[in-house]
Amino acid sequence: ARYLESFEMARFSMIVRTGIFKAMIDKRTSICYIDVVLQCVGLMPVVAGLSVRYTAQLRLWEKYEVTARVAGWDERWLYMEQTMIRCA
Repeated sequence: ARYLESFEMARFSMIVRTGIFKAMIDKRTSICYIDVVLQCVGLMPVVAGLSVRYTAQLRLWEKYEVTARVAGWDERWLYMEQTMIRCA
């Protein structure tokens, strides 16, 4: 479950840093405060499908890096690809 939590945090971080989150808010309303904006505008970045391939287990306290990128989009969905790699 910790792996998926790390992916969730990386997804949300990328959405905020790239301006996608702001575009989602501006599309609906601009009067919401950031801490309640998801409930206020009725948006939630939800994972509709997920495929995970585990190749090796991380050891306790081992450092890792999570990357997230937009792989594509259509009228309704934003498709993302994420990886988790051990740090050297």
